[in-house]
Amino acid sequence: MELHYTGEVLCAKHFTRKFWRRVKRHLSKEGLITSGDRVGIGLSGGKDSTVLLNVLHELFSRRTDISLVAITVDEGIAGYRSPSLEVARRACGRLGIKHVVISARDEFGRTLDEAVRIAGTQEQAPCSYCGVIRRHLLNVAARRAGCTKVATGHNLDDEAESVLMDFVRGDVNKMMRLGAKVGVRSFKGFVQRVKPLRLIPEKEIALFAILNGIEFDPAVCPYSHLALREDVRDAINALEVAHPGTKFAIVRTADRILPHVQKGFFGAVPQACGSCGELSSGPLCRFCQYAEELDSMEKGKKKGNGGSA
Repeated sequence: MELHYTGEVLCAKHFTRKFWRRVKRHLSKEGLITSGDRVGIGLSGGKDSTVLLNVLHELFSRRTDISLVAITVDEGIAGYRSPSLEVARRACGRLGIKHVVISARDEFGRTLDEAVRIAGTQEQAPCSYCGVIRRHLLNVAARRAGCTKVATGHNLDDEAESVLMDFVRGDVNKMMRLGAKVGVRSFKGFVQRVKPLRLIPEKEIALFAILNGIEFDPAVCPYSHLALREDVRDAINALEVAHPGTKFAIVRTADRILPHVQKGFFGAVPQACGSCGELSSGPLCRFCQYAEELDSMEKGKKKGNGGSA
């Protein structure tokens, strides 16, 4: 493996050793997981989350002061989620980790596919619905499981893309939530998110999985091509090829700047959603807003069809 951003060329043994060293250093430096934590691992079945599951199991399964539980959000995407859900179940079975599955149909009243059929792909991109549903359900499941932290498989590429996306969209509120540890800690119902793989490039996580025989689902979400993230990813990858180390530079620059900006930033005051009680920046959280909007759209379509479904 040639690491263009450092000039190193590593064999499997030394690549794996470097991978472990970086993950352990990041966990320790940021204090991501500490004694007494019950960690909910966001497990989709893809490469990032299954590697995260195996890494945290290797590091903490023999400790009696830290416990792990895997959480999978079933958004309801036909032909995509079912295979990855089976991969997640097998991974948890092999490692002996409790596996919790939470369903969008049960909690949101409809699957993501159904939401897209109602709303279409123009006014509200499927990825916007999905992001809100996943974050909401992950927090609900983690709280029900008694978790003190939720670990997600965000990698270096994800973080660099998020930084640039927030700048492109001018979304200051989301920008304030970037970092290794995220979440409104003053709101008791919110389970803090941590990102143990945040400084590991996506390709290196995939290679680590292959070298260590970790099964994962390589499928790509059928809605991903509609997201702004795809365009941002292409731009950053092109910059990385021309200027190795660009992704690290983007994330490190954000890490240096944001703490100073956050001190003087006065965003929306966190409050409990008037409908579901989850964290919200207004009377209703985005999850409940979307549910109400989709109900209204569906009723409008039925009325337009003469009352037929």
